[in-house]
Amino acid sequence: GRPAVPGLLLVLPLRGEALAMEADVRELRRIQGAAPGARIVLADCGLTEEARSMARYLADREDNAELVSAGEFHLGN
Repeated sequence: GRPAVPGLLLVLPLRGEALAMEADVRELRRIQGAAPGARIVLADCGLTEEARSMARYLADREDNAELVSAGEFHLGN
């Protein structure tokens, strides 16, 4: 198999209705398959309530994926 890439984050910033969210998550899943150990992060940058529910659903059904509020997402020390 491919070597694991620990700590690699595939971040998808989402806002509003995020109409392409499902297609974007599918694409990140494809990339994730080529980078074992990578995590998908759905960053809520102001989603509508309905879109947030969809993002939560997508994050829950994926391995190594999570939905975070953009305000809680920090890189670095």
